[in-house]
Amino acid sequence: MSGRILVTGPTGCIGSTAVRWLLDDLADKDDWEVVGFSRKASFDRLGEDAAKTLRFIEGDLANGDRVRRVVQEVAPTHVIHLAAAQTPYCNENPLEGMRIN
Repeated sequence: MSGRILVTGPTGCIGSTAVRWLLDDLADKDDWEVVGFSRKASFDRLGEDAAKTLRFIEGDLANGDRVRRVVQEVAPTHVIHLAAAQTPYCNENPLEGMRIN
């Protein structure tokens, strides 16, 4: 089995954990690729090894044209959607939080 996993929110708390797990689990499998899609390229939570291994594409999920282009380019077999605005931001900006999440 082979595939390409597109992870949204790969640099967040849950996303970075999922990406590290996927990269560790798939490390010996040449026919799998993990691709991260996020509007910020902050790799602090990922760790140096994961940041080197992850294919990262920058973009905003709220931009439908960008999302369509990324999905066409990546052609994922699997998508793990973990991108979200954090609760404090959503509490202060409820309409924007709903749009993002």
